[in-house]
Amino acid sequence: MGVPLGIPPAPDDAVLARLAPEECIFYTTWAGMCPADAKSKNQAEQMLAEPEVRRFIDHLEKLGRRAVTQGNEDQQALALTQSTYDTLSLCLRHQTTLYVSDLKINNHKVSPRGGMIISLGADTAAASKLFHENVRSFFLNLNVESLETVTIDGARWYRVRPRADAPVILVGIKGAYLIAAVGEGSLEAIVARMDKPVPSWLANARALGNFDRQTGLSYINLQRLRETLISSSGDTRMKARLELLGLTQSPWLVSASGLVGEDVVTRSVLPIEGSPRGLLRWVATSPLKPDDLALIPVSSTLALAARVDVQKTIDELLAATEKAPPEIKAELLDPIKELGQTMGIDPKHDLFGPLGNTWSFYNSPADGGLVLTGLTGVVSIGDRTQFSKSYAAILRVVRRAVGGAADPFGRGGQQFIRRFRFEGNEVHYVPNSEIGFAPAWCATDRELVVAMSPQNVKAYLTRQADRKSLAALPEIASLFASGDDLLAVGYLDAPKLFEAVYPMLMLAAPTFLGTNGLDEVRRDLSMVPSLPSVCRHLRPGIATLRRTKLGLEMSSRGSMPGFGLVGPVMFLAWDSEWLNLVFGEAENNGPPLPVMRPAAPGAGPGF
Repeated sequence: MGVPLGIPPAPDDAVLARLAPEECIFYTTWAGMCPADAKSKNQAEQMLAEPEVRRFIDHLEKLGRRAVTQGNEDQQALALTQSTYDTLSLCLRHQTTLYVSDLKINNHKVSPRGGMIISLGADTAAASKLFHENVRSFFLNLNVESLETVTIDGARWYRVRPRADAPVILVGIKGAYLIAAVGEGSLEAIVARMDKPVPSWLANARALGNFDRQTGLSYINLQRLRETLISSSGDTRMKARLELLGLTQSPWLVSASGLVGEDVVTRSVLPIEGSPRGLLRWVATSPLKPDDLALIPVSSTLALAARVDVQKTIDELLAATEKAPPEIKAELLDPIKELGQTMGIDPKHDLFGPLGNTWSFYNSPADGGLVLTGLTGVVSIGDRTQFSKSYAAILRVVRRAVGGAADPFGRGGQQFIRRFRFEGNEVHYVPNSEIGFAPAWCATDRELVVAMSPQNVKAYLTRQADRKSLAALPEIASLFASGDDLLAVGYLDAPKLFEAVYPMLMLAAPTFLGTNGLDEVRRDLSMVPSLPSVCRHLRPGIATLRRTKLGLEMSSRGSMPGFGLVGPVMFLAWDSEWLNLVFGEAENNGPPLPVMRPAAPGAGPGF
């Protein structure tokens, strides 16, 4: 879970864990939010305590409220919209649990049982007033079939019966908890569990996280989910397919997140019962070693190295397919036969067989990569003679796909494959003005290199033999000291990446925000935090995939959840609308508007 769900986390409400059902299909919870402490050891919390960042978040919240209410002249509808916004804010800022305890699917009709519980804490009185004033208008506005008030244990509840055979919902407030129960009997089950111990499955899941300050946890009962899908599909062969693919070996999945020291850490665990088979066969490969990172330069801002033996996984599936019923065997083998006829090779052995099992991807500014423009992938070649046949077949498919032939003058059409000789190797690339990249590839005697441009291929072919690799970084070198097998490692140099993207972000922001209706933000960019206020709290992010005694464990750590700001930054930086700013459209050059003063302290319901 990421901002704003549970960062920085408020103290845990132990009652919510007890309200989890004894068995469930899906469960998720996130911590409530508390004010950020500038003296905290955690960098994410320090960043949120920065005055510039606080001002930016407060401004966005005001604008978000204004965006959903502007243009609404109906006072009743306006009040409903504002209360809906407050309710959404309530869910995001307070500790919340959401679960599905049972699920039935019959003729495309989905009948879930479950609930959502929000711990209101100190905001109970204000939230209760807001809830009872607006709950009737809210549900009637959704055009439900019926809405009635009922009294249960002396408290007022609302029974909502949606349309289209959806399950009944009971909504109300009991003590300091806002409860929405879905399905008959769900509310009674929630109330009955308030004084019971935490279910064993949830206690075990929380122990897997074991964070100083937990921010969120999710659990999926894969076994029950499979059983539900198999029983509802009416397809007698679905179970056999799942077993063949090895997708019945994992009974559950847990993902937890929390604050640990300076970092935000996410840990996901997928157990595997028995020896991995089917699609999971690849995890039985040998682990990564420091030398396997030799192809990734130490200057990389984004990198991934993984040990994946694709050919062994294919061989395992093919061997299992031989024992499968004829109809399932045909379902899996017919697409492979069609692919072989298209490519002119035997894809079962010739496509991945000549390749090695170590795959590397990176983006290095030293090689000319900005954000993703320098993304380069490398995989070793084991059998160069056999790979030559596969490589020729792949080239034929690519030529047909781009509509041209390998002609240095591009006589094959608007899109074509170009080629040139460099350092004794033949490099191919496809100019493509529509996406702004020119995908390129080259097969040397030892590696297959694929990049977003021919320049990055040339940079790889001319790199110095003594160039330091990613394994030279202390935080990467320490990963190999663990006793568990390391199957994949990802690296994100968040400070360098943010420094590179921030100027483009400032160029893109006015047009992007204006195009999406946030003109006031566009005209007052002073509220956007300065680079130092954010960058001084960013730390390199590291993600790992390990094979443990239990199964697979994926973890990530960094200044922000999920490698931090890389997703939105990349999206904004590459949005083509920023070009409009260069050409100076009239709507982008309006006079600045005054900034509204922040509301007085204590205004509003307080959540």
